[in-house]
Amino acid sequence: MSLVPSITTEAIREIFKVPKTLTEVGFSVVSSTTNGHRTNQSFRNGLGADDEHPEWIINPYSTDDQSIRIVELTTSDVFSPL
Repeated sequence: MSLVPSITTEAIREIFKVPKTLTEVGFSVVSSTTNGHRTNQSFRNGLGADDEHPEWIINPYSTDDQSIRIVELTTSDVFSPL
């Protein structure tokens, strides 16, 4: 794995197609987790009503209205003491 120097919201939309493939092969997608980068925030906010960050969305690829939790990790979440 290598670091990505920059990413656009459009690129994230392409990456977000992964839940489609996972759902189609039988997995239950339960979470989409990202860091707090402004591009990620913009993408997540676009998933909610009125550009609000939703806690969860309905998996658009499931046949039974399965929800996907939208999680944002911050540096303090990742590096907090045990």
